[in-house]
Amino acid sequence: GQKLSMRQVWNRIESSLLELVGSCGSDRKEEKKVSWKPPPEGWIKMNFDGASKGNPSCVGCGCVFRKDDCQPLLAIAWDCGVSSNNYAEGMALLFGLLEAKRRNWLQIWIEGDSLTILNMAQGKTPRAWQLKFICASIKSILASFSE
Repeated sequence: GQKLSMRQVWNRIESSLLELVGSCGSDRKEEKKVSWKPPPEGWIKMNFDGASKGNPSCVGCGCVFRKDDCQPLLAIAWDCGVSSNNYAEGMALLFGLLEAKRRNWLQIWIEGDSLTILNMAQGKTPRAWQLKFICASIKSILASFSE
């Protein structure tokens, strides 16, 4: 995949969100307070997310890595073709873990908004057949971090 600067990633995310919100045809605005909690000292936090315009539709995913003092290390995004939102979320986690492993970042604190993917990676819910390979890969990579 193509590597982008953090600014380019945020610009693409903002543009995609504005396009998505505009396509919904709603003038309603809703404010929501969000916060970021740092990982334990010495750890790196990986926030991951995936998105699709429909289900199925064009999907993309990405993740942001930050140190425990909130300093950004890396923001990266991938185009995942046409699939489902759960596929995009799963690929975000998988690609993020692979990137962390490649960079030898072994103390990773993972945070994402897809309870489905987090549960599937831990084996807590039945896996959809489309996600079986992704989830098996995620579990395998997670196990390799402790080796």
